[in-house]
Amino acid sequence: MVLVALVLASAAFGLAGVASACAGCGAAETEATRWWYIATTVLLSVLPLGFVGTVVFVLFKRARPLEGAPASRTAPETDLATRLD
Repeated sequence: MVLVALVLASAAFGLAGVASACAGCGAAETEATRWWYIATTVLLSVLPLGFVGTVVFVLFKRARPLEGAPASRTAPETDLATRLD
């Protein structure tokens, strides 16, 4: 397993120079390519923030109705016995 990881890591590092896909290394020669590098950078920066914001929003919405709820609930059997008396 370690050998596979080493082979994949060395292949990834070896192919990085061939791809020339770095926004800061001058690979973006045309204006369109430069614009897409910036757009992708913005997208990849905002996407995780959106995920975290969505999780916080959903948790907040689910917790809000529970604010006025009693701290503990009684078992269904005791509720039924209370209603029958």
